[in-house]
Amino acid sequence: MSKILFFEGDINNAITGLRKELVIELHKQHEIILIGSNTNNDNINLPTKIFTKIYNLGILKSSKFHLFFYLIKVAKIIIIEKPTICISFNIRPNIVLGIIKYLIYYKSIATVTGTSTFLKESSFLKNTFLNLCFRKFDCIFFQNINDKKLFDLFGIKQKDYQLVNGSGVDTEYYNYPRIYNEKKSKSFILIARLLIEKGIIEYINAAKILKTKNYNVTFKLLGPFYFSGPNNDSIQKFEIESAIQNNFIEYLGETNNVIPFILNADCVVLPSYNEGMSNILLEAASLRTPIITTNVPGCYEIVDDNITGLLCKPKCAIDLANKMEIFLNLDKDKHILMGELARKKMVKEFNKNLIVDKYINYINTNFN
Repeated sequence: MSKILFFEGDINNAITGLRKELVIELHKQHEIILIGSNTNNDNINLPTKIFTKIYNLGILKSSKFHLFFYLIKVAKIIIIEKPTICISFNIRPNIVLGIIKYLIYYKSIATVTGTSTFLKESSFLKNTFLNLCFRKFDCIFFQNINDKKLFDLFGIKQKDYQLVNGSGVDTEYYNYPRIYNEKKSKSFILIARLLIEKGIIEYINAAKILKTKNYNVTFKLLGPFYFSGPNNDSIQKFEIESAIQNNFIEYLGETNNVIPFILNADCVVLPSYNEGMSNILLEAASLRTPIITTNVPGCYEIVDDNITGLLCKPKCAIDLANKMEIFLNLDKDKHILMGELARKKMVKEFNKNLIVDKYINYINTNFN
């Protein structure tokens, strides 16, 4: 039985979140060591039957000083555990494992879960650095074809690569019936970390536009404030408070269970600037919920425009408001049909089992 080191940006993703099913399947044939950060500073319930060990690297910090010691910690763990295979997710774990591999040999898979945070702009130094980090991986899994094309455009080499439809969605778990009662009012909801790149400002401005047209509609916002990233990408609390005071939106805080919030809304909106593959849109579609999102990678793959939802221009509150208005003027039968077709698309193309099988098959074929 080989030993797999599973390296997550947020350790909770491997325990209860996006990669749980992959970890469970890998555990059937391999010993699993989990390392990563606990971004929420919560107490972690250790599932000892699955993981041989769990290394919690603590709260993420963006300082160079912290990053250096983060790398040292990971290198020490690899020296101690001597894994056969390392699998990493998110940019920081990918870069750290790519650097360490110059010093220690192990088989490795990196998963690129989105390029918005580190490939917004191309530069010689950045591209050279990323090429040095990623070229050592045996395989890179991309969650959408656009990210693969960006790597090629910027000269970031790959020994091998695979394409998967994001992290997939558990279509059995996200399978609750929707009740389409005739309601006098409609509701939209945006569920995301409160970052500028998620389109929060455009959502607020679109709500402002539609409020002037006297539609009986509410605009809800659900998600945590997020101050770990660059300061220029964080939504400040006063911006949300101002929108609430002006009755543009309702802020619902944050939750560990998005299902009731999705089911209580008529449409899920995500005007994101870029995604790896949006998990909230996958979950909404699996729950038979129409979607309005931007025509950008990581979003448009999930929506068949005018069939399972509507696509709008990125960074454009006016077009977002137009698409939301179109949705408001659709009849109940069209809403039901959009939701049902969205569900069928998830089962056929984005079922989590399809993604898990691709990892398992690659590992069994190439690393045994």
